[in-house]
Amino acid sequence: MLRKFPRLPRPVKILRNLALLSAALFLFYLFLGAPPTSDEELFHRKERQNLVGPSRVLAIPDWQAGHYERLVIAESDFGCALMPIYSGRSAREGVYYKERSGGVTIMVAPDDDWWRTGEQTRWLIAFDSVPEAVRAEITLTLLYNEPDSGIFETLAEHSYMRDYTASSIREYGGIFLFGFDFAADSSRTYLEDQAIDAFARMGDLRRNDTLFPATVRLYDMDGVLVYEQETVVN
Repeated sequence: MLRKFPRLPRPVKILRNLALLSAALFLFYLFLGAPPTSDEELFHRKERQNLVGPSRVLAIPDWQAGHYERLVIAESDFGCALMPIYSGRSAREGVYYKERSGGVTIMVAPDDDWWRTGEQTRWLIAFDSVPEAVRAEITLTLLYNEPDSGIFETLAEHSYMRDYTASSIREYGGIFLFGFDFAADSSRTYLEDQAIDAFARMGDLRRNDTLFPATVRLYDMDGVLVYEQETVVN
């Protein structure tokens, strides 16, 4: 015969139930509602909210080039992710995700304050699957076609195309950072300014209707070309 435990007095039951309820509420707050204790924890929480990932965080560098303080850079076997961290980890953080596209996947660093910050450098981040590569080079083609050339009769040309090249060594053990500096230059033509402006505004990651052709070349420590890929930046 099973031995019956003595019944707890009513006050003890009430205290026990209150303790269990408090523990459950604390766990709920801790895992769902508590402020994140780190940038990485915040990133993974945002990933779950956006139904992407889980990704491996590669680096969280200070990001002096943008209007936010730090940038989470992460990748998985299926995609790549970026998330800006604002002062005080505000509610503005959001995960920007892009599915992998072959050997090299390129993302534009978020920056929706291009003109107000006075910064005229656009950063591209290249994720690759070629571990022996230690240096990378990208040739980016900026394009612009005037939609209504009739109102610009004084212009000899109504379209612009030019290649820009940047190089980078591998950083943070897994990525390449390409910086394109477009400081103010009075010698630039109207069409060139329009092409640069279209490229620059990609940083807010809401204008993805423009495609810029690009060629990426990866080199090993001996300077030997180990991978080349034609792609687009959008």
